[in-house]
Amino acid sequence: MKLVSLLSERRVVPEMSSETHWDALGELVDHLVETGSLDAERREAVLGALHAREEQVTTGIGHGV
Repeated sequence: MKLVSLLSERRVVPEMSSETHWDALGELVDHLVETGSLDAERREAVLGALHAREEQVTTGIGHGV
């Protein structure tokens, strides 16, 4: 699967309000639910998996990225 096949305009959040990477993960997951890309029932499971992954090795680049 190519990354470009996962990207669409509705999946991009250009104006995020989160100030921490933990809040940003929640904001991104909420956006997926709001746009219908993720079932609301799976929100907590997905967020938990993302948190577990971030605890192993962060995916953040730094400087707000």
